[in-house]
Amino acid sequence: MNRKNNNILVITDGSWDHASSRTRALLYFNYFKLQLNLSIKWIPRIPQKKQTGLYKWFIFPLLKRFLFCKLFFYILLFQFDVVFVQRYFLSAFLLRILKKKRSKIIYDFDDAIYLDKPGEHKNTDKTTRMVNAADQIIISSAELAPFCRSSGNEKIEIITTPVEPEKFKIHTPHLNQPIVIGWIGSSYTTPYLKLIESALQEIKRNFDIKLLLIGADPTYRIAGVPIEVVSWNLAKEAEHMDMMDIGIMPLTSDGYSKGKGGYKLFQYMAAGIPVVASPVGINSEIVIENQNGFLAERSEDWIKSVTYLIENSAERERMGKIGRRYVEEKYSREVNFKLLYKIIKSI
Repeated sequence: MNRKNNNILVITDGSWDHASSRTRALLYFNYFKLQLNLSIKWIPRIPQKKQTGLYKWFIFPLLKRFLFCKLFFYILLFQFDVVFVQRYFLSAFLLRILKKKRSKIIYDFDDAIYLDKPGEHKNTDKTTRMVNAADQIIISSAELAPFCRSSGNEKIEIITTPVEPEKFKIHTPHLNQPIVIGWIGSSYTTPYLKLIESALQEIKRNFDIKLLLIGADPTYRIAGVPIEVVSWNLAKEAEHMDMMDIGIMPLTSDGYSKGKGGYKLFQYMAAGIPVVASPVGINSEIVIENQNGFLAERSEDWIKSVTYLIENSAERERMGKIGRRYVEEKYSREVNFKLLYKIIKSI
């Protein structure tokens, strides 16, 4: 490859079915090509996951090994102007090769991926290695900045995980029952819902509600509360969002949760849905009280906030529209790419 071609190597932890890889890297590809005139090579750590037995147990492991080898030889044999790494941990050897070739390294991460179990330092050491090697660090919230500084790198920019509001139609509140309280996540993050189980049970005693969970553990249940769990599907994401009346994001107040980027809230607001969220990390910055939603810390706060929204359909509509404008102005892909554009041009 020739340096005059403006080459960029994009390395991601996952493929199109991995939220961070998709939102913080892959969906920028057209912008890279059209606005930065970059020739893109992309290598994920793992391929897209499929549930068929043959693929899961035979093809997937082979593809994963192939991608590992491909990444190794691409870095070893070719020259890139910029290497954009999203959450991936490169080995010290490959980082030395990139430095020797004078490739500029951008390291992007959107969770507290440096946290380890007690007594372990595996993720801390790997993240520190990436942070130290980077010519520029991009993080999703200010909560992640102290770790980067403590690792010795001050070249930090905050770019929130962007949302595409044009994908979502603005939700129109309906007067039919039940009121749908929605949540989007994964099996891994489903336990956060346990924080508000008693609040939801209390709300159900007074109102006809249903909980719609996208991507949750399919076995999750709350006694006395009707629950519908649907598998996450990129093609149906906007359709499922439109079924919600209220979007929720409960979080614990631990280090990992504080580092989260609030992407759920951006999605809810893009769909014109008012939000109720724990006042943890960036959530306290995203949610403007009584404008696009409410912050709720204690169980009684959750009951009060959700009850208010259930009883006031006009307020749900008002807050939903404010939230939609908010993401269009501050958190859309176009807005965030302007920040990324400046970073890539500067290095």
